[in-house]
Order: sequence, then C-alpha cells, then structure tokens
Amino acid sequence: MREIVSYKQEKKAQTFAHYLTTVSIENKLIKEDGLFEVWIYDENQLDEAKKALSDYKKSPKEMKFEFAHIKAKEINQEKERLEKIERKKRPKIVSGQNSFMQNGLGRITSILMIISVLVTFISYISQSTALINWLFFYPPQIAKGQIWRLLTPIFIFGTHDQILMTIVNLFISLLWLKDFGTAIELIQGRKFFILLLIIITFTSNYFQYQVVGPSIGGMMGVVYGLFGYIWMKAQFDPNSGYIMNQMTLIILLFFLALGFMGISNIANFGHLGGMLTGMIWGYGTSPHFKKIFNK
Repeated sequence: MREIVSYKQEKKAQTFAHYLTTVSIENKLIKEDGLFEVWIYDENQLDEAKKALSDYKKSPKEMKFEFAHIKAKEINQEKERLEKIERKKRPKIVSGQNSFMQNGLGRITSILMIISVLVTFISYISQSTALINWLFFYPPQIAKGQIWRLLTPIFIFGTHDQILMTIVNLFISLLWLKDFGTAIELIQGRKFFILLLIIITFTSNYFQYQVVGPSIGGMMGVVYGLFGYIWMKAQFDPNSGYIMNQMTLIILLFFLALGFMGISNIANFGHLGGMLTGMIWGYGTSPHFKKIFNK
C-alpha cells in the first residue's frame, strides 16, 4: 500500500478516492491524526494515481470528479455482489473457541498429523529411543549432512516410557495444528504454508537449542508460530481473511506464561521463538507495517 495524498477536509479526500475507484485503482480512505489519507493498494498503479491527483488538483470541479461518487457506488455494489458469490463457494472460516474451519483438513496439515502419529506409535512399539535420537535438532550432526534434523524435531512428542504424557502432548498439539494449519492453507495456499512452516520450525528449534541444548521437540513451537502469524494478521490486516478468537488468544498466552513459571517441563523457548517468528512475519506483511515503513 502507498499513501497518495491527505486532506483536512473529508469531502475532498472522499471525492478523490471515489474517482480512483472509477478508473480501477483500488484504494482506501484512512483517518489519521485529524487528516483523511488516500492510500492505494497496488504500487504498480502509483504513476497513474499521481497523474489522477494532478488532474484533480488542477480542476477539482470537473464533472468526472463531481459525479465520481455515483459511479464509484455502482462499482462497489457490483464488487460486493461478486464477493458474496465467491464467499459462498469457499469453506467458511469460523471464530469458534478451538476451530477456524468448518469443513475439512488442509493436505499438508493432514500429512504432518499422520507423520506425528506414526513416529509416536513406532517409538512406543519399538520401546527404544533410537528413532527419537535420529530426529533431534543437533547442529554438530546437521553440519555433517544430517539436514533432516532442521525440521524433524517437530515430530518428537515424548519417549516410550512416558506414554501418557506423550499422548496428551500429541493430542493437544495436533488439535491446534488442525485449526491453524488448515486456515493458512485455505487462505494463502499450500506453498506459502510450507515456507512458513519451514521458517517457524527452524527458528523455534534453534531458539530452544541455543537456550537449553538438545531437548524433546514437539509440534507446539510450530503451533505457536502459526498462532502468532494469524494473530498479527487478524489484528493488523483485516482484509486478510484471518480471525483470532479472544478465548483462543487467552488460552495460548496463558499456557505459554505457565511454562515459563516452571509448572511444566516443556520446550518453552521453542514455543516463544516460534511465536515471535510468526508474529514478526504476520505484522511485517501487514498494511499497518507498510504504512509506518513508508512514512
């Protein structure tokens, strides 16, 4: 997004915004510090918008400006009609306490869940830590070419001799992953979700390793990363399609704080590192950040 002009008078700003709409330049009117700012979404249309502004400043009483609100209203109504039709075709994103989705699972999310269950099952059946040791995040081994260790700790939920805690950890982690992962896959696609997943996984594992050393991994670092991303998108990018239920927010922040109070022996720094990564990415790609950065 890019700011084109600001006016003290709302009517002037609205008139120009309406005109931009009539010439197919998508824009937004924002009130900030007593001024009415006109922003455009596509920076590739910057030159065209500047020319329109120059024309408007020269002859603000021209008919194309004076009656722009009528045509803009028709365009917006048609746009809303088409968006309603499109929304009906999409799976609904809901704001339930534990769920963003009403139908289905994302494909990548499903694969992650299946691998997590298989690793836990094989570890328990074999009654051995060999598989777990092979998945740990351990830089000396990564430097020797075992690059899978960059990502595989997310599939470690516990050891075979602590099966009850392992199952609880697995269940809670996958419950949140189902919601957050599927939501991101739906809205931004599988390729983006995979990229986000890789970055969050690496940073959460690295953060935990630097502070604590080699330790049990788990999916919650990823969950907190996806949570942080969706939280920032919902807060600072209202057109993104994401929402964040207040109860979900309270629950996850509460358990993060609980971990740092020493009540539970979990990968707290991995959770924190994942969440911070997601938050930075979510906020850094929001219009709110771009607006501040471009000033």
